[in-house]
Amino acid sequence: MLEVNLEPCFVAKEVRNEIMKGIRKYPALEPKLRPVLDALWLQELLVTEPDDLILFAKLKKRWGKEERNDGEAATLVLAKRYDLAAVIDEIIGRNAAGDYKVKCFGTVGVLARFAALEIVSRDDAWQLHEQMTNMPQDPYWSPVKSKQKFQEQVDYHIESLSLGKSII
Repeated sequence: MLEVNLEPCFVAKEVRNEIMKGIRKYPALEPKLRPVLDALWLQELLVTEPDDLILFAKLKKRWGKEERNDGEAATLVLAKRYDLAAVIDEIIGRNAAGDYKVKCFGTVGVLARFAALEIVSRDDAWQLHEQMTNMPQDPYWSPVKSKQKFQEQVDYHIESLSLGKSII
Protein backbone atom coordinates (compact mmCIF):
# COMPACT_ATOMS: atom_id res chain seq x y z
CA MET A 1 0.00 0.00 0.00
CA LEU A 2 1.27 3.48 -0.84
CA GLU A 3 1.68 5.90 2.02
CA VAL A 4 -0.82 8.61 1.15
CA ASN A 5 -1.21 11.96 2.84
CA LEU A 6 -4.65 13.10 1.70
CA GLU A 7 -5.45 16.76 1.87
CA PRO A 8 -8.90 17.50 3.19
CA CYS A 9 -11.74 17.31 0.72
CA PHE A 10 -14.84 19.38 1.00
CA VAL A 11 -18.53 18.86 0.43
CA ALA A 12 -21.15 21.54 -0.04
CA LYS A 13 -24.00 21.35 2.45
CA GLU A 14 -26.40 21.08 -0.49
CA VAL A 15 -24.58 17.97 -1.74
CA ARG A 16 -24.62 16.41 1.74
CA ASN A 17 -28.38 17.05 1.79
CA GLU A 18 -28.76 15.37 -1.62
CA ILE A 19 -26.78 12.35 -0.40
CA MET A 20 -28.96 12.08 2.69
CA LYS A 21 -32.05 12.28 0.48
CA GLY A 22 -30.60 9.47 -1.65
CA ILE A 23 -29.98 7.35 1.44
CA ARG A 24 -33.61 7.82 2.48
CA LYS A 25 -34.72 6.77 -1.01
CA TYR A 26 -32.22 3.86 -1.21
CA PRO A 27 -31.52 2.69 2.37
CA ALA A 28 -29.23 -0.09 1.11
CA LEU A 29 -26.69 2.61 0.16
CA GLU A 30 -26.29 3.88 3.73
CA PRO A 31 -23.56 1.39 4.77
CA LYS A 32 -21.42 2.54 1.84
CA LEU A 33 -22.18 6.28 2.03
CA ARG A 34 -22.35 6.87 5.79
CA PRO A 35 -18.59 6.27 6.35
CA VAL A 36 -17.80 8.81 3.62
CA LEU A 37 -20.18 11.41 5.06
CA ASP A 38 -18.72 10.88 8.54
CA ALA A 39 -15.07 10.84 7.42
CA LEU A 40 -12.82 13.41 9.07
CA TRP A 41 -11.16 14.25 5.75
CA LEU A 42 -14.49 15.39 4.28
CA GLN A 43 -15.30 18.85 5.59
CA GLU A 44 -18.58 20.65 4.95
CA LEU A 45 -18.54 24.08 3.31
CA LEU A 46 -21.37 26.59 3.18
CA VAL A 47 -22.32 29.16 0.57
CA THR A 48 -22.51 32.29 2.73
CA GLU A 49 -20.53 35.11 1.11
CA PRO A 50 -22.69 37.71 -0.66
CA ASP A 51 -20.85 37.27 -3.99
CA ASP A 52 -21.26 33.51 -3.68
CA LEU A 53 -24.98 33.79 -2.99
CA ILE A 54 -25.33 35.99 -6.09
CA LEU A 55 -23.46 33.46 -8.27
CA PHE A 56 -25.54 30.62 -6.77
CA ALA A 57 -28.73 32.49 -7.70
CA LYS A 58 -27.39 33.20 -11.23
CA LEU A 59 -26.62 29.53 -11.76
CA LYS A 60 -30.02 28.47 -10.46
CA LYS A 61 -31.69 30.97 -12.81
CA ARG A 62 -29.53 29.79 -15.71
CA TRP A 63 -30.47 26.16 -15.04
CA GLY A 64 -34.02 26.61 -13.85
CA LYS A 65 -35.09 26.19 -10.27
CA GLU A 66 -34.93 22.42 -10.01
CA GLU A 67 -33.96 21.35 -6.51
CA ARG A 68 -31.59 18.72 -7.88
CA ASN A 69 -29.24 21.38 -9.21
CA ASP A 70 -28.56 22.91 -5.79
CA GLY A 71 -25.59 20.59 -5.27
CA GLU A 72 -24.02 21.40 -8.61
CA ALA A 73 -24.50 25.13 -8.10
CA ALA A 74 -23.09 25.12 -4.56
CA THR A 75 -20.15 22.93 -5.57
CA LEU A 76 -19.27 25.22 -8.46
CA VAL A 77 -19.59 28.38 -6.36
CA LEU A 78 -17.41 26.98 -3.57
CA ALA A 79 -14.83 25.54 -5.98
CA LYS A 80 -14.52 28.97 -7.56
CA ARG A 81 -14.28 30.76 -4.19
CA TYR A 82 -11.61 28.44 -2.72
CA ASP A 83 -9.79 27.48 -5.95
CA LEU A 84 -10.76 23.81 -5.65
CA ALA A 85 -11.37 21.12 -8.24
CA ALA A 86 -15.10 20.39 -8.46
CA VAL A 87 -16.48 16.88 -8.69
CA ILE A 88 -19.57 17.19 -10.88
CA ASP A 89 -21.17 14.55 -13.09
CA GLU A 90 -24.11 16.52 -14.47
CA ILE A 91 -23.39 18.08 -17.87
CA ILE A 92 -25.10 21.29 -16.79
CA GLY A 93 -22.55 21.75 -14.00
CA ARG A 94 -19.58 20.66 -16.12
CA ASN A 95 -20.45 23.23 -18.78
CA ALA A 96 -20.74 25.97 -16.16
CA ALA A 97 -17.41 24.89 -14.63
CA GLY A 98 -15.79 25.55 -17.99
CA ASP A 99 -17.48 28.94 -18.22
CA TYR A 100 -16.16 29.92 -14.79
CA LYS A 101 -12.68 28.39 -15.31
CA VAL A 102 -13.14 25.81 -12.52
CA LYS A 103 -11.26 22.50 -12.81
CA CYS A 104 -13.82 19.71 -12.87
CA PHE A 105 -13.90 15.93 -12.97
CA GLY A 106 -16.53 13.27 -12.29
CA THR A 107 -17.25 10.34 -10.03
CA VAL A 108 -15.36 7.94 -12.29
CA GLY A 109 -12.33 10.22 -11.90
CA VAL A 110 -12.67 10.08 -8.10
CA LEU A 111 -12.87 6.28 -8.11
CA ALA A 112 -9.91 6.04 -10.48
CA ARG A 113 -7.84 8.44 -8.35
CA PHE A 114 -8.64 6.52 -5.16
CA ALA A 115 -7.58 3.30 -6.89
CA ALA A 116 -4.42 4.99 -8.21
CA LEU A 117 -3.59 6.12 -4.68
CA GLU A 118 -4.38 2.61 -3.40
CA ILE A 119 -6.98 3.97 -0.99
CA VAL A 120 -9.22 1.27 -2.45
CA SER A 121 -8.18 -1.61 -4.65
CA ARG A 122 -8.76 -1.45 -8.39
CA ASP A 123 -11.22 -4.31 -8.08
CA ASP A 124 -13.18 -2.63 -5.27
CA ALA A 125 -13.33 0.65 -7.20
CA TRP A 126 -14.57 -1.18 -10.30
CA GLN A 127 -17.11 -3.13 -8.22
CA LEU A 128 -18.48 0.13 -6.77
CA HIS A 129 -18.69 1.54 -10.30
CA GLU A 130 -20.63 -1.53 -11.40
CA GLN A 131 -23.02 -1.28 -8.44
CA MET A 132 -23.68 2.38 -9.23
CA THR A 133 -24.34 1.75 -12.92
CA ASN A 134 -26.54 -1.30 -12.31
CA MET A 135 -28.92 0.09 -9.71
CA PRO A 136 -32.52 -0.95 -10.51
CA GLN A 137 -33.82 2.64 -10.27
CA ASP A 138 -31.99 5.78 -11.37
CA PRO A 139 -28.66 4.13 -12.21
CA TYR A 140 -25.56 6.27 -12.50
CA TRP A 141 -24.64 6.90 -16.11
CA SER A 142 -20.94 6.38 -16.67
CA PRO A 143 -18.86 7.20 -19.73
CA VAL A 144 -16.70 4.18 -18.84
CA LYS A 145 -18.30 0.98 -20.13
CA SER A 146 -15.65 -1.69 -19.50
CA LYS A 147 -13.25 -2.74 -16.77
CA GLN A 148 -10.37 -2.27 -19.23
CA LYS A 149 -11.35 1.38 -19.83
CA PHE A 150 -11.64 1.90 -16.08
CA GLN A 151 -8.14 0.44 -15.61
CA GLU A 152 -6.88 2.91 -18.22
CA GLN A 153 -8.38 5.71 -16.13
CA VAL A 154 -6.58 4.40 -13.04
CA ASP A 155 -3.30 4.22 -14.96
CA TYR A 156 -3.80 7.80 -16.14
CA HIS A 157 -4.28 8.93 -12.54
CA ILE A 158 -1.23 6.99 -11.36
CA GLU A 159 0.78 9.19 -13.70
CA SER A 160 -0.57 12.38 -12.15
CA LEU A 161 -1.01 11.07 -8.55
CA SER A 162 -2.00 14.48 -7.32
CA LEU A 163 -5.48 14.65 -5.88
CA GLY A 164 -5.21 18.25 -4.84
CA LYS A 165 -7.96 19.93 -2.89
CA SER A 166 -11.42 18.98 -4.11
CA ILE A 167 -15.05 19.67 -3.39
CA ILE A 168 -17.88 17.24 -4.13
